[in-house]
Order: sequence, then structure tokens, then C-alpha cells
Amino acid sequence: MPGVLSFQRCTDHRCARAVEEVGESGIALRPHRNAEFGRLDRGLTQEHRKLQERLEGARSNLRFAEKRIADLEAQLLEQGNAPVSLPS
Repeated sequence: MPGVLSFQRCTDHRCARAVEEVGESGIALRPHRNAEFGRLDRGLTQEHRKLQERLEGARSNLRFAEKRIADLEAQLLEQGNAPVSLPS
């Protein structure tokens, strides 16, 4: 069927890839679809970058917290106290 669009799900379930068959209406939709997918791509790229930055920040905070805990444990050991175990 000329001009019919079929859609396949992307792995993140938020976008669809248009598979266009040759036809007059399919050709008319192509510029609109390309612009739509371009915006979607830019949005997902920005979201990915933002999440990567948040992940790096969280990892940095975790390293800081682990170092702080290790320093406090070392201080306790130096004072002769037994190590304290935290509840899970």
C-alpha cells in the first residue's frame, strides 16, 4: 500500500521509528517526520547528558561519603573503641 506508515517500537518505548513505503503521501510526510525525529533525538540527547551528569555527581558524593565513613572508623579505632556496625 503506497503511502502507508508502519511503526516499530524503540528500546526505550518513548519513540517510534517510521518505516515509510514509497508513495505520494509517504513522500509528503517525510520532511515532517524527519523534523519530528530530529527534535526527539535532540531531546533524548539532552536528557541523556543530564542523567550522565547526575550519575557522575552521585558517584562523587558516594566516594566522599565512603571516605568520610572510613575516616570516622579510623578515628574510633585510634581511640580504642570497637568498630560500630550500622543497622541495615
